[in-house]
Amino acid sequence: MAGQGQTPGQGHGQGQSHGQGHGQGHGQSRDQCHVHGQSQSQDQYERSDVTSKLVTVTVTISVMVTIPIPVRVMVMVRGTDKMSKSESEIQQLIQLEAPKFSSILWRNNSGALKDETGRLVRYGLGNNSEKINKEIKSSDLIGITHVTITHDMVGQVIGIFTAIECKAEKWKFKGDERELAQSNFINFIKTKGGIANFCNSVESFHKIIRR
Repeated sequence: MAGQGQTPGQGHGQGQSHGQGHGQGHGQSRDQCHVHGQSQSQDQYERSDVTSKLVTVTVTISVMVTIPIPVRVMVMVRGTDKMSKSESEIQQLIQLEAPKFSSILWRNNSGALKDETGRLVRYGLGNNSEKINKEIKSSDLIGITHVTITHDMVGQVIGIFTAIECKAEKWKFKGDERELAQSNFINFIKTKGGIANFCNSVESFHKIIRR
């Protein structure tokens, strides 16, 4: 009986132990569940946060990439051969092309400005006065083209480039730097079939023009 009494005591002790163990187990289980629950909750929150960030980044990239595309395409299309050339570019291209056709062209700047003394100076071919310049304006490029006369050209009227360098009546060729440069231009025109020379009188002009 004493043994049996001990047994219940022991059983009670075991019960306590079991209760304590159960309590501890239950407590631990609850704590573990709580911790695990927190871990799961935090993990889910972090995943949700990551998902949110990914979505945000994806949308941002999509917007950044998609919107500029039409603008870049338009720039590339304009940058190919769609843009027209300026007057200056066309002028330079023609000057480079002219020698292929035995033609030499020079830029003919035309206008008027005041020099350091305040005197109005007009420049450019044919720009003798404001009145004349309003009625006729010389072209951007002036030059000469070497043309060989053929049978099919007989009877046609052909214009010949003419350059006259005027000098004073008592002028004599000295051969200074200025006159040498003028002579070089005259000789160049002659080699291309044009009419050119120095003139110090009307009579000398007659001789040159009638050749």
